[in-house]
Amino acid sequence: MGHEPLKIGLDRAGGLAKTGPRGLASRPNDALTNPHGYPDMTRRPFPPTSRPSAARTAKRVPTRRGLAALITVTAVTALSACSGSDWPRLSDPLPRAEDRQRVIERARPAEPLRAPDPVPATVAEAESLLSAIAAALRADRQAFEAALSALTDNRPEDTAPVGRSDWIAAQLALTRLSHTSERLDPLADMAPDTETDADANTGAMAPVRDQAARLRRETDAYVVTARKRLGRLQN
Repeated sequence: MGHEPLKIGLDRAGGLAKTGPRGLASRPNDALTNPHGYPDMTRRPFPPTSRPSAARTAKRVPTRRGLAALITVTAVTALSACSGSDWPRLSDPLPRAEDRQRVIERARPAEPLRAPDPVPATVAEAESLLSAIAAALRADRQAFEAALSALTDNRPEDTAPVGRSDWIAAQLALTRLSHTSERLDPLADMAPDTETDADANTGAMAPVRDQAARLRRETDAYVVTARKRLGRLQN
C-alpha cells in the first residue's frame, strides 16, 4: 500500500506548506502526527482577522466629523461673543453694590381701591348711601350695555365669533356691576332702629332696608341673565 506524495504549496504567510491529497495545507508542527496532511476538524482553517470591518470604519467617520463640527461651532460662537461690544472687558470699572440691588415692581390696579362704605347711624345717612349706590349701579349697568353693544356690533354676521378683547371688556363691566351690588348688603342686613321702634317691619330703617334688598335681588337677576348671554356669545 503506497502513500500519495506530498505536495508543496504556499501557506497564508507566504511560506511553504505541505498539502495532503485533498489539497488542504497542514501546519508544520503536524508533520509527525498528520503526515498525509488531512484537515484537522478541531481547528479553524484560517485564523480570524483582527482588522476592523469596512462597516465599523464607516460608522466611526461621521462621529469624528460631528465632533470636529461641534468644536468649530463652539469656537466661532465664543469668538463672536468676545468680539461683541457688550462683552465685559478687564478695563471696565466694577459695578457698584447699589446697581446689583433688584427692584421688585408689583402690579398696581388701574383704579384705586375703594374704601368701604361707612355704617349709617341715622336714617338720613342710610338714604344718602342708598342713593349713591343706586347711581353707581345705573352707571355700571350702562357701561355693560355699551360694552355688550360693541361686542355684538363688531361681528360681520350673527353666527360669526365675537372678538376676544370685546368679550373680555363686557365681562369686566359685568363683574364691576356685580361688585357694586355687593355694597347693598350692609343696608339690606341693617338692624332696625331701636330708638324709634324695636319692630323691624315698622322701624324707621325698614323702608331703606327693604329698598336695598329689592335692588340687590333685581341686580343679581340681571347679572345672572347677562352672564348666560355672554356665555352663548363666546361659544
